[in-house]
Amino acid sequence: MALFTLEELAAYSQSPLNRATAELVQGLVEDVILGLPGVGPRITDPPQRGIKAIALGVAHRALLNPGNVASESANGTSVSYVTEGSGRGVALTDREISQLSALVGGRRRFGSLAYNDPNLGAYSWTRPFPHGYPP
Repeated sequence: MALFTLEELAAYSQSPLNRATAELVQGLVEDVILGLPGVGPRITDPPQRGIKAIALGVAHRALLNPGNVASESANGTSVSYVTEGSGRGVALTDREISQLSALVGGRRRFGSLAYNDPNLGAYSWTRPFPHGYPP
């Protein structure tokens, strides 16, 4: 199942892509997303709304910065890499994993708690849950 077409990737990236590169990135992104435990098996054909946007964002990031370089210096030869996600290459951020999980009906790592206490009134609170999941 394709999460996006090669034409959509080219339009999203707004740059000419050769077919081999586009197919490679498409395959890597699909492997990462469809192989995500608790998420991949729940993705429908066609994918749920919102999944294409995340997949194209991951693909675009992979095209622009395939090594996940955060910063680099020329003369001092210093390179630092993005630490979020699973390292170098095509990787999902914690936020993308949470969003994908929510889109397929799984548990979110970020969420909102809403209370309506007769003594305190109504209020809501949004933050990352401790340990990634609601208590």
